Amino acid sequence: LMTYRLMAEWATDMACRKLGRDVKCVTAETPLPGSETADLAEGKHHHKSHIIELSTDQKAAEGRHGTLSSHIAYRTEEDEAVVCECEQVSVGEIKYAIDELHVENLINLRRRTRLGMGTCQGELCACRAAGILVKANKCVDRTLRDLSAFINERWKGMYPVAWGESLVEAQLMSWLYEGVCGLDRIAEPEDKIDEQ
Repeated sequence: LMTYRLMAEWATDMACRKLGRDVKCVTAETPLPGSETADLAEGKHHHKSHIIELSTDQKAAEGRHGTLSSHIAYRTEEDEAVVCECEQVSVGEIKYAIDELHVENLINLRRRTRLGMGTCQGELCACRAAGILVKANKCVDRTLRDLSAFINERWKGMYPVAWGESLVEAQLMSWLYEGVCGLDRIAEPEDKIDEQ
């Protein structure tokens, strides 16, 4: 994120020079959405946290949405349920990402919430998250293709080092998604079929 902001500053400075404008870029000083108040930096929260504190290590994830986390609704017990244990992502946070952050697939959900980025690489949470997404987009086939693509993407980082415990984990993942969910039988997306 810091690199993107620095690139934005350089691009803005260059554009101003080309336009003959002598204006200082404020990218580095402008707070990102969710980081507007000093209360967050001081650790003062006046809303229900979306993080279930399992250990002090989990507190690092609390800043995922910053001050915007107060917009995450917890209307039911289901909203408080944890979908991704590794990154402590709740059902309420996923619903917030779908409704407010325009998330329509698992890859964008990963980018917005870190779902699937923990040690299990989405082994257990991807299927749960797909279940929530299918309720939102009402398309089972699209969600299954999305789930298959998400799992394949996570697998790319694991297969080069698959031995010992990681190989056992990979075999469990294969059994879950191919044996139980049947993802190995999902048709390829139409645009991939057209390319062949």
